Amino acid sequence: MGAERIAALKTAMAKVEASRGNRKDAEQLSGMGASMEKDAASAKTRADAERRRALAGILRKNAAARP
Repeated sequence: MGAERIAALKTAMAKVEASRGNRKDAEQLSGMGASMEKDAASAKTRADAERRRALAGILRKNAAARP
C-alpha cells in the first residue's frame, strides 16, 4: 500500500473519530474498507491479503457503529 493511501486512511479515520456521528465521513470510511477488500485479491502475499481483509473488516465495523 502506498504512502498516499496510508495517509488518506489516517485522515479518514481521524475525521470519523472527530465528527462523532457524521454519516458522510462514516460512509467514506466504509467505502475505503470495501476498497481494501478488493485490493486484498491482488496482494503480493497471502499475509498481505489477510492484513488487508482484517483492516477492511475493522473499517466497515467502525463505520457501521457510527449513527
